[in-house]
Amino acid sequence: MHAVTVLIKKLDTVSTRDFRDWWVNHHVPYSLKLLNVDRYLILQPDDYIDRATGNWSTPVPFDGIAVFYFDDADAITKAMSYPKTPEHRAEVDAWIETTVVMSGAALTGETGSQQ
Repeated sequence: MHAVTVLIKKLDTVSTRDFRDWWVNHHVPYSLKLLNVDRYLILQPDDYIDRATGNWSTPVPFDGIAVFYFDDADAITKAMSYPKTPEHRAEVDAWIETTVVMSGAALTGETGSQQ
């Protein structure tokens, strides 16, 4: 199992409530069809612990985490190379300021073999 994790920072001009509504009700269904993923996990943090002070801090440094699960690395390559239409790009740009994309494989057992 391989995963792509995306940290998402919404535009400051977009409310958290509106962003979460758009993400869950519009972007997720579109992405599920477009990327042909096995699973799509979304996490919406509310606050976090500031490691320097040990205190709960808000706002969090990002507005959401998306994790896409794929059977293999080839499926990731195929999904991430889809053609981005101007309409799709404009919609994403209207909501999202920054994304950080990371990918990796699930490791299991004592040997750290890929699953």
